[in-house]
Amino acid sequence: MSKVRQAKGPEWSLANIDTDAHVAVFRRHVAETTVTAAAKAGGSVKTPESFQVSLSAADAKPTMGEKVAATLQDTYPGFYLTDFDPHLARATLTKLDDDTARCRGAVATALGVKPWDVQAAPRPGGGYLLGLPKSYMPSKHDEKLDEVATSVVGQFGWYVVADANKLTAQVIPSDPPTFPPTIRLNLAGLGADLHRTPIGDILPPPGQKKYDTVSIDWRAHAFGLVSGTAGAGKTNTLNSIIADQVAGGAALVIVDEPSKAIDYSWCKKYVRDGGWGCDGLRSAVTALALVYEEGNRRAKVLEQAGVTNWFDLPDHQRFPPILCIVDEVAGLLVGEKLPPGVDRKMPEVQEVIEENRLKFKLQRVITKIAAEKRFVGIRMLLSSQVSNQNSGLPPSLKTLLGQRVLMGPNPSKTQRDQAFSVADRVPTVPDNVANGGMVSKGVGGAELEGQAPVVFKSFFATSGQLDAELASRGVPTTSRPEPTQAEMDEYCPVSEEDLDDEGPAFDPRRDAPETFSDDGEQLFGAAAAAAASRRLEAQAKAQRAAKDAGAGTSGADGPRCPSCRAPIRSDGTCEC
Repeated sequence: MSKVRQAKGPEWSLANIDTDAHVAVFRRHVAETTVTAAAKAGGSVKTPESFQVSLSAADAKPTMGEKVAATLQDTYPGFYLTDFDPHLARATLTKLDDDTARCRGAVATALGVKPWDVQAAPRPGGGYLLGLPKSYMPSKHDEKLDEVATSVVGQFGWYVVADANKLTAQVIPSDPPTFPPTIRLNLAGLGADLHRTPIGDILPPPGQKKYDTVSIDWRAHAFGLVSGTAGAGKTNTLNSIIADQVAGGAALVIVDEPSKAIDYSWCKKYVRDGGWGCDGLRSAVTALALVYEEGNRRAKVLEQAGVTNWFDLPDHQRFPPILCIVDEVAGLLVGEKLPPGVDRKMPEVQEVIEENRLKFKLQRVITKIAAEKRFVGIRMLLSSQVSNQNSGLPPSLKTLLGQRVLMGPNPSKTQRDQAFSVADRVPTVPDNVANGGMVSKGVGGAELEGQAPVVFKSFFATSGQLDAELASRGVPTTSRPEPTQAEMDEYCPVSEEDLDDEGPAFDPRRDAPETFSDDGEQLFGAAAAAAASRRLEAQAKAQRAAKDAGAGTSGADGPRCPSCRAPIRSDGTCEC
């Protein structure tokens, strides 16, 4: 073979030897081309758009692909290696324009294969047609293909449609999806499904203009958190939820700071008796304590019926749900810290101590409802601009909130991490929507129980429209929205008021410093306030006991103990 190559050239190689005939056969390997493509569109002259090349023995090896590609593509400018088959000793070259070649190379890089393992051609109407390698897997490669479409060969809004069975794909040009400036709430549809509340339209995938609706599935989870900065659309979203639930027959409880309660003044008349907890911390605690007490009553009904969930009751026996809205959680739950060394006998300090005590009671009843009452038809949404532990939402409470909504087009990473259970799973609001003026109003992200996380835009209706719709349906109203004084005395006795009508009103700034312990030691500051609160609670308990005992439990000297019938003392005790 060495002698033949010296005489004839290096392209000759030994093919075989016939020892019987004493004949050796040498073969010369040359690159022979065959035109396989049709004429160019619109032309009559045959033009080689694609042709095959026979490979030499040295090049017909799997490891020689890059060398063959470089050599042939340099020899035939504008043509690219599109098929390399070393086992059949052949390669295919195809003419590609620069954009198509760039697309092919980007797709090959994204899929981790050689460029000739990917086929690419211009797509009628724009974009590209792709032939994918056998290694293509949708779960592993689709995000990478989308990145090629939006960041390499196209722009935001372009998308990829792939067929894993046929190993084909299309890169399709499209405008990015967006929302209309306003999505009107369907007032006629309020209350259509008491256990599923629509809150907005989902941002459609690229290339689609049909909007699907995102809804809170109360069967999946009864408690949730609505976060977002001021003006992001929290109140509008909550008002729509309120209207839908009330229209469907749910009872309503509203808890908010007095200064913010105007946002819900339109629905004050629709709350359950004692369900307006917006006139201070005592009313807030009492409104929710009444709900908790109702939950206890319902739990006994379930126990007697032999079921464990209110959904297991027959329809005619099932309780109406109670929807509790707790807005401005940070203002309601975050206590004020006292600086070290402050004089606890100061009136201002006593006031802070008492307020912190009420906030603790409010957080406790919220947590108890969320932890214990999901099976009796109680639903609750907490709302806050900030949703971390410093805003009154410790992890122990947040883990009880399965429905998560974050309003606003440009939340920070910290806000997303605090609002969602798994923030990385929730898509971000795209730039064209976030910077779209009115389009961005009412936009947010939703991580709802049992559903894929989405970007959505909430439905809009004015509070006047919501009120008018409920009124036109004859939705029942309450005769007493605020908790009564007796209810507040029972469920939230505080040091601001003595429950003994015959005695003077209790004032912590006046009475707490003169409070004494059982052994006669004078108490001051927080200890005095705590002792006073215990005294008031004991008085309230004794008065309730006397009242519940009915006739014959009161005498000329005032209420008597139902057990020993001795007069009730001023401290709430009796002889027994």
